Amino acid sequence: MNHWQGKAAYGDTSEFSSISTPSAPKSEVVARGDVIDLTAKMRPDGTLNWDVPAGKWVILRMGYSLTGKKNHPASAEATGYEVDKLSAQHVGDYMKTYVDMVSSALGANFGKSFRYFLMDSWEVEWRTGRTT
Repeated sequence: MNHWQGKAAYGDTSEFSSISTPSAPKSEVVARGDVIDLTAKMRPDGTLNWDVPAGKWVILRMGYSLTGKKNHPASAEATGYEVDKLSAQHVGDYMKTYVDMVSSALGANFGKSFRYFLMDSWEVEWRTGRTT
C-alpha cells in the first residue's frame, strides 16, 4: 500500500483521495481467491489449530487493541475512553449519546442554528517509534 504510514495515521497525510496505490506485478500479488481466513481455527489462547496442507504458506495474523486512553482535550462531560471504531454498534451508540447530549443542551435550536459538529481526538502516545 502506497503511503501506508499516513493512511494509518502514523504520519501527517490529510488528502487521501490524491494518494493511490500503484499497480504491482502479478508475480508479487496474492490472488484474493488464494487467501484463507483462519479465524475459526484460532483457539482462545491465540494458538492456531490448522492441519496445514502441503505447500509453501505465509501466515499473517492481524489484530488491534484499544489503547485504554481517555480522549483529550475534552470537557468533563465528554471525557471518556475511546470508542471501538471497528464496531458499528459501539460507534452508533457513542454517536447517539453524544448527539443526544448536544440536542438536549440546545433544545429547539438543535438543527436550526446548530447543524454540524466535528468530533476528533488522538489517544496515541509515541515511545521509541511505537504506539501504546
